[in-house]
Amino acid sequence: MTNLLELYVKLVSLVLVGYILGRRQSARVPNRLGQLLFWVGAPIGIVIFLRKADLSGQILIAAAIGSMVLLVTLPIWLWLF
Repeated sequence: MTNLLELYVKLVSLVLVGYILGRRQSARVPNRLGQLLFWVGAPIGIVIFLRKADLSGQILIAAAIGSMVLLVTLPIWLWLF
């Protein structure tokens, strides 16, 4: 029960800190943070998932396609931005 209480105390306190800091920032900061989390965090999450997943049998095809999509879109993304 104490672990659950600690979890909610941390969660509520961090949300409040984010809310307070968010009010003091310009409008561009949340936009840039969202773009950073999308363009950097999502591919990192995919790579970590692919490294830890059990890739035996037919599921290997899905992992290969995901990796191929990342490799193909990276040059396009770098060219656009």
